Amino acid sequence: MKYLSFFVIFGVFLLLPGCHVVAVSSPAYELVAAGPPAIGATERPRLVFVTRYGIYFAPDLDVDLYFDRGVWFYFYDNIWYKSSDYRGPWTVVQVKQLPPGLRKVSPGHLQKTFKEMEAKEKVKGRDRDKGLE
Repeated sequence: MKYLSFFVIFGVFLLLPGCHVVAVSSPAYELVAAGPPAIGATERPRLVFVTRYGIYFAPDLDVDLYFDRGVWFYFYDNIWYKSSDYRGPWTVVQVKQLPPGLRKVSPGHLQKTFKEMEAKEKVKGRDRDKGLE
């Protein structure tokens, strides 16, 4: 009986002038982002606390990886991701859901600044060592 009602209603719409029938498919698939690539760390990365922003970041990696209150944040391909583990799985997170300090950080800025500071320290160390000779 259900099918008969459907075909009757469908047939009426076909007979109405100016009506268009559009087939709509609603698959049971959900669009899921593939996520970022693995960070490539075999063990938990070293973290450095940045007082100015109140967050930690991983300076030894070539990716933007941050940590705040038990949650890891990963910036990749202009998208923020979060996870409870540094290895993932990662889920997309909106900028407004990031910790306040992390929202103030430009991706890549802390990595660049930290590497510049380390390079300066190495140069100072070499200069100090030369003075001891």
